Amino acid sequence: MSPDRLPKQVLYSQLSSGHIKRGRPRLRFKDTAKRNLKPRDIKIDSWTSLSQQRDKWRATVK
Repeated sequence: MSPDRLPKQVLYSQLSSGHIKRGRPRLRFKDTAKRNLKPRDIKIDSWTSLSQQRDKWRATVK
């Protein structure tokens, strides 16, 4: 591929200014919710429907 083509320029280019943050990427809300619900054995698929039923949610979370 010739060096003038756009795909090659994108794949092999570097940032001209600025910097990339170091470390791991920030977690999404869904990731932290999944991590917090895991010790309680609450599946991520069922927590939305379970949270709408207040009595069952409180019994499960306690």
